[in-house]
Amino acid sequence: MNKTMKLLAGILLFSLGACTAETPPEAEQQAAPEIPQLVRPDGTYPTKPLEKDVVVVKVVQNITENIQQSESIEAGLAENLGRMQHWIDKACTEGKKPDFILFNEFPLTGYSSGSREEKRKYTIEIPGPETDALGEMAKACDTYIIFGSYARDAEWPGHILSLNPVINRQGKVAYRFWKTRNATRYDASGEVPTTTIENVRDKFRAKYGIEAEYPVLQTEFGNIAVSTVQIDPLVFAAFAMRGTEIMFRTATGFTPADVRAIAYYNNFYSAMSNMAVPAMLP
Repeated sequence: MNKTMKLLAGILLFSLGACTAETPPEAEQQAAPEIPQLVRPDGTYPTKPLEKDVVVVKVVQNITENIQQSESIEAGLAENLGRMQHWIDKACTEGKKPDFILFNEFPLTGYSSGSREEKRKYTIEIPGPETDALGEMAKACDTYIIFGSYARDAEWPGHILSLNPVINRQGKVAYRFWKTRNATRYDASGEVPTTTIENVRDKFRAKYGIEAEYPVLQTEFGNIAVSTVQIDPLVFAAFAMRGTEIMFRTATGFTPADVRAIAYYNNFYSAMSNMAVPAMLP
């Protein structure tokens, strides 16, 4: 080693030593934040004690009025809320009492068309008056109610979110499942204007944490998750690894084989509901 290299090595060692000596332990702890454990090495996952071994799931697939074509937004939402309430009442008064009532992706708003700015007019807030009304029925029936919706959120101005709220037996929104990603990579010809987690992943993680990207809601009837993602096996594998036991799907692209395959591959139960339109009815 020549003199120059020895001098540089000495300066480097001195600098490292000085930095180490002057850095308090608190700063070292701040520099290395704890990384959340997303998956346990032994394959186990957090759960709640089960209230019973067999649960009852009732699935509703009903005709929805597109509020974009309604007399007014308020009138359209009121009409669709009434339709949901009718089916919830029917589910709760006929046959076995449900533990979960699953609706499709757009039972309140219908599927609107147009630009992002146009579509954003036909969204709801979650929680909001609609989920409050549904919450009263969930509480009265002692059941969970699950559905999807176009939604807006003050924390995400200008965005249209595709959210899946889970209303619990106490009538409260227990969780809102964001759509993980859109299927635009399969069809580049059309824009899907809803903002998914994938679209804003860095900001999403900064606000809610990486655990919220594939969340699992622990309930007294098992660990559940809700998704509107279609034909995307890796998304559902991630949910399974996080401990999902029942996967509720509010949209599937009308491909039942996808629902069956994902349940089989990941060893969880699944239920699905899709939009119903008159042209597809028998």
